[in-house]
Amino acid sequence: MYFLYRILTYGALPFALIRILYKGKGLPGYRQRIQERFGIPGFPNISNSIWIHAVSVGESNAAIPLVKRIKDLFPQIPIVVTTTTPTGSDNIIKTLKDKVFHSYFPYDAPLIVKKFISHLKPICFIVLETEIWPNLFNELHKRDVPIFLVNARLSPSSFKGYLKVKRFISRTLSTCTNILTQNQEYADKYIELGAPRQRVIATGNIKFDIPVPEDMVKRGEEIKKEVFKGIPVWIGASTHEGEERELLKIHLNLLKKYRDLKFILVPRHPDRFSPVFELCRSFGLSVYRRSSGLAPPSPDFQVYLGDSMGEMMIYYAMSDIAFVGGSLVKRGGHNLLEPAILGLPILTGPYLFNFQDIADILRNSKGILVGKDPADIEKKLIYLLDNKGTRIEIGLRAKKITLENKGALDKTLDIIVPAIQKAKS
Repeated sequence: MYFLYRILTYGALPFALIRILYKGKGLPGYRQRIQERFGIPGFPNISNSIWIHAVSVGESNAAIPLVKRIKDLFPQIPIVVTTTTPTGSDNIIKTLKDKVFHSYFPYDAPLIVKKFISHLKPICFIVLETEIWPNLFNELHKRDVPIFLVNARLSPSSFKGYLKVKRFISRTLSTCTNILTQNQEYADKYIELGAPRQRVIATGNIKFDIPVPEDMVKRGEEIKKEVFKGIPVWIGASTHEGEERELLKIHLNLLKKYRDLKFILVPRHPDRFSPVFELCRSFGLSVYRRSSGLAPPSPDFQVYLGDSMGEMMIYYAMSDIAFVGGSLVKRGGHNLLEPAILGLPILTGPYLFNFQDIADILRNSKGILVGKDPADIEKKLIYLLDNKGTRIEIGLRAKKITLENKGALDKTLDIIVPAIQKAKS
């Protein structure tokens, strides 16, 4: 099966290239630096690097505090951060700047990963969440490079899929030095897939160690005071196609009762900023675009379109109630901890499988409201708008539970750092 996988990865390359070019129609970043995906980074050869992979925005947000801590501990060691998506790339470049080397992640074909590894000569590989690549892991293992699967989780669909090829996937998992999971349930699942029991450790979810960017929070609070002037504001954050239409319908209904209510709408992907703007206008709503640069906007706007990248904490700081997207359609939800750490009451739809453990913790502490459909979300929004004390209380519970669950980053570093020290000596 492993031989077959190696052959298939080469056969899949033309289709992968076509897919990248197709996605690049909406998001030009996919068509840039394509050579990196074929194992040719845009920086000179380096040696004895630490390689960290974070597929997209959510994973890169979790990786950034980890990168910063490792850089503080090992300032002389070059750090390479790879991502798969342009949004993840933009996030890393904007946040970490020249602290790291950055490249797109290489395709998992044997010659490509060999070329990429030879360019980096890593002494340690750290990959976040659920990125399991057999050829890459096998090649790193042959070169005695420690492999750490960090903040590891498994969605129900991934787990079922891996079970079907358990013998194959267990071989890949056996190359890992450690698999550090978000909770014991995920640890048990990795063990069931064949990972060596003694190497699987439940260290907690490092996303709870979310840093609060005080400058962004301050900026958001300033805009809130300047633009909204005490008017209630709710946000639809990280929304996907199919969600914006439902949320705009809700906002139209709410405007009948709350005439001054403002709605901040932040689509997940930048290629949808303009289509969502047109969608807002098709509802007859007055829209202000963040990218327009007008400051302050006309006071009669009804929707504030957050068409910028890397400013989500600014948008949350401008808000009173947060709806977190990817949950009203079957995307599995997005980061619930960003609004939680700011003490916002959180609303979501029913689809939370990518953040189920965090959602469960918040639900058990009554720090989140989950709507079963748009009508239920509208009902819960009205409840929160009519009960300021309750929404403040729910937000404080969310913040409290976030603060109480910090510490996973320290546990993770306690395991990884000795391996880096050993490798560099």
